[in-house]
Amino acid sequence: MMDTQKINDLNHGLCESGTLTDILLIDFKILISSLEVFDTSALQALSPLAQVGIVKRMQMAADIFVDKTSPATVQALADHRSDTVRGIAAFATARLTSTDDVPTLLSAIKPFADDTHFGVREWAWLAVRDKLMASLGDSLIALVP
Repeated sequence: MMDTQKINDLNHGLCESGTLTDILLIDFKILISSLEVFDTSALQALSPLAQVGIVKRMQMAADIFVDKTSPATVQALADHRSDTVRGIAAFATARLTSTDDVPTLLSAIKPFADDTHFGVREWAWLAVRDKLMASLGDSLIALVP
């Protein structure tokens, strides 16, 4: 069982997760609140996050950032010490890169795909997979050397 200090640190974005179990234990409302980028009314949009699976939770959190903050805020999250916050930034970046141009999408997501943390690399793939599959021919051309 994980100690309460580790859970507290994960919830407040003070450390990276070590396992998928760590990621699943994070209370997104606490984590996102600790970033201090939203007012109280915007924080109410976080309540449904606890009721959905982890991939949907990441997508919904990213949507909240895109809808209620600026692209500069999303960009700042890309360097956060929390891998979960960087993962949310990957989803937000994919959403902000609303283009059918696959090379542009891949270029935007590359910093996340190159992240040192396994979780961020996985979030990067999950953030772009639907867009890549929607343009499968272009995706294959861009991805195959």
